[in-house]
Amino acid sequence: MVLLFFSSSASAQVDWVLGENQAGSRITVNAAGVVSAPPDVFFLDVSVTMQDLDFEKIQADVSKRCGQVVKAAKAFKLDPARTLTRDYSIAPNRDNGQKLISYRVSQQFRFALSDLNQAEALTTAVLRAGATSVDSIQFTVADTDELWEQAREKAVENAVKRAGRMAKAAGATLGTVKSISDQGNQVLNLGCAWSPSDRTPTSSDGAELAEGDHVFFVPPTAVKFQVNVQASFSLAEE
Repeated sequence: MVLLFFSSSASAQVDWVLGENQAGSRITVNAAGVVSAPPDVFFLDVSVTMQDLDFEKIQADVSKRCGQVVKAAKAFKLDPARTLTRDYSIAPNRDNGQKLISYRVSQQFRFALSDLNQAEALTTAVLRAGATSVDSIQFTVADTDELWEQAREKAVENAVKRAGRMAKAAGATLGTVKSISDQGNQVLNLGCAWSPSDRTPTSSDGAELAEGDHVFFVPPTAVKFQVNVQASFSLAEE
């Protein structure tokens, strides 16, 4: 089974509005700034989800399977600050006549690794131990504050450059900046989720990774962080 992980970049969109050739005319641009950094942490979100009409039995089965998953994960050097137990849920399932047909019990975990070379082995181990689904995987950067600031600075620089070029093309001179607003940010990579093809979350025994099977990843060489800004500048005739 192959898991693919891609990292991609999106082109920046530039919009502009040019007012009349008089005092107070403005040009407004939307621009983006992107910075890259190699990933240094791997996040794996998995679940143990099972169903059965016998409530006590299903709770015991989920608890046992969760213990096996956690034990398998602890064999790796996890990042303790970012590894945690997530949602635990119990939900009754009823038919159209509102008759109780089963209980659905689910427990979620997030495991974090700083050694990215162990990502495949960790995922394989927890699936073999009894996790019924991989909810998400992510190769990313743990500390991103400085990266976002650098991307924001680049976005503003790009806005100034593009506004200047467009003003010149329109026969005007770029004046002072009148406003800058943050239009949001995004991480430019793609994650993927995978679970065994024969997974049967509605059965009481769940499904495990087939014996001898294992997971493969193609991680990104870099994670890209994009900040979008909108900036307005005054204009003067050349």
